[in-house]
Amino acid sequence: MTNLSTYRLARLTKDPRFDGLFYLGVKTTGIYCRPICPATPLEKNVEYFTTAHQAIKAGYRPCLRCHPDSAPGVSVTKIKHQDIFNKAANMMQEENFEAHTIQKIAENIGISSRHLRNIFVEETGISPKTYALLQQTLFAKKLLHQTTLPITEVAYASGFNSIRRFNDYFKKLMGMCPSKVRKINKRNNGCIDLKLHYRPPYDWEFMRLSFDKEKIDNMEWILENKYGRTFTQDGTRGGFTAEIDKKNNCFKVTIELERISLLRKIVYKIRRILDVDTDIESVKSCLNHYSKRPEKIFKLTEYPRIPGKWSVYEAGICAIIEQSKDDMNAQKNILAFVHNLGFKSENGHQYFPTPCQVQENAEQLKKIGIVGALLDEIMMFTQTNIEMIESEVLKHINNLTPRIISMIKIYALGEPNEYLGEEQFDQNSRRTQNEKYSPYRSYHYLQTRIQNIDLDPQQLINDTSRQNTTQA
Repeated sequence: MTNLSTYRLARLTKDPRFDGLFYLGVKTTGIYCRPICPATPLEKNVEYFTTAHQAIKAGYRPCLRCHPDSAPGVSVTKIKHQDIFNKAANMMQEENFEAHTIQKIAENIGISSRHLRNIFVEETGISPKTYALLQQTLFAKKLLHQTTLPITEVAYASGFNSIRRFNDYFKKLMGMCPSKVRKINKRNNGCIDLKLHYRPPYDWEFMRLSFDKEKIDNMEWILENKYGRTFTQDGTRGGFTAEIDKKNNCFKVTIELERISLLRKIVYKIRRILDVDTDIESVKSCLNHYSKRPEKIFKLTEYPRIPGKWSVYEAGICAIIEQSKDDMNAQKNILAFVHNLGFKSENGHQYFPTPCQVQENAEQLKKIGIVGALLDEIMMFTQTNIEMIESEVLKHINNLTPRIISMIKIYALGEPNEYLGEEQFDQNSRRTQNEKYSPYRSYHYLQTRIQNIDLDPQQLINDTSRQNTTQA
């Protein structure tokens, strides 16, 4: 089946598995939609685009019924420069574009700014600057539609430093003023409510078990349909709770945050922690294709997602401790690390210790059993996190093992093609066994871990459900 016939069938059946994988422009109205849009235009009046950027470049405005800005994202895995493109796009998501010039992003990746520009133009048809501003504008439209934030705060939360620039750029790209998108919602005690959509199926039981296995009490909370945690970002403390809405293929997320300018970065991290942007059918297809015994590999789920960590720093600390201990003792050490060094609020919420808190409390680490080489490794890693911004940390560390670095890339950066297991050479294909699972080797690693679980999966689910009912 060709892409064109696949797109046509997906939009006519409103198949949510294709949400965000392509968009359709309606020639008679000049708008572009998600494949799940309630509108069903005639095929002769439709043209298809693989990204929202292409539709906007072609002159289409976003639909106000299906809101394309709310569609799940997707990591690029089938283009020539996928690794470079994804790294650059992720840096633009985490930081306001003004904070990262094209030259700075290119330097962090290790290429020239000219080469970076050429890659973006080749793959998206637009420059890196235009791409970044378009992402900020689409996020602004999402906030205008889903929240009650004042338009001024929406502009700052989306990464614009000038209200005038925001208004001009929004009107230029969207064909309307920001105030025309505004939807009246009920306020929620000063919190920010958003919906983060995913492409189904989403195996929530698998994710819930994954989070529960490494839960840090009082820093994270897990209920039957919810996951939440505290966080510290750029010196500001906050928290979020995400409740899965299986009927509408989304998470309803409530965010507590003091600095509204950090919202875009926070939302990006939540999306990554919940792994909502994965093309899960492609992951399943890839793993199924090479697995000799899928009924054994997929003991718990056919649709694995990566349960993320908040930051490179948090993932690194956990990986360093885990590598030095067996699973049970490692988790005890991580809990002691957080509860003895991290800030605890008046309402009992715990926060992961900051690099500065660790540097100032080396003696406290010794009291909880973190000594010797493990202590030295943690102190060196925290010092690097104080001196460098997050996107540069991995370039400036030389004391971590390849396994720890791969764990950081999987759980903090959401990179889909890392592998932590032992490479085995396949004589028939003349490559390692695990290369066959590219570009989803990270997910293969998760399935390898699942394969080694001896407990009955249903028993695990029942036990977790009982524990959460008791805690609630």
